[in-house]
Amino acid sequence: KITSTSTKKKNPMDHHQHLETRRDLPHPTPIEEVSPLRYGLAGGISGLAMESILHPIDTVRTNMQSNYKEYVPFKKQFKSIHSQYGYKGLYRGLTGSITGGFTANTAQFYIYEVIKKQLNKLDNMPKEVSPFISAFFGGLISDFIYIPCDLIRTRMQ
Repeated sequence: KITSTSTKKKNPMDHHQHLETRRDLPHPTPIEEVSPLRYGLAGGISGLAMESILHPIDTVRTNMQSNYKEYVPFKKQFKSIHSQYGYKGLYRGLTGSITGGFTANTAQFYIYEVIKKQLNKLDNMPKEVSPFISAFFGGLISDFIYIPCDLIRTRMQ
């Protein structure tokens, strides 16, 4: 004799329902909140690294822009600076670059996180809008810091 246990069709998603109702599962541990200052410092360190690595390219670019009457290809300009001044010539103005890069990036990441955190506390603020507004103000403050530093760096090169 054949007996049927159930004639009801099974929903393929039924096997996931037990996950939502089980009470014996451990609660997830809360994620540790990271201070905006830590984000700022991480941004500053990345800015310092970026400026240090890319500075020789920026030095060549600055020289190419200052010699706008005669076009000199990038590779030739690089070799010219290196042969006249050595590696020190490629890193002229580095102090201004890393100071500006570190300070501006620290400010940008810090401001971004502080504003985003405050906006996310507002009930009527859509979550998709807060990163846009935060990035705008972080970038604005960053530019106010970086532009004068960039002018100093350019004059040092």
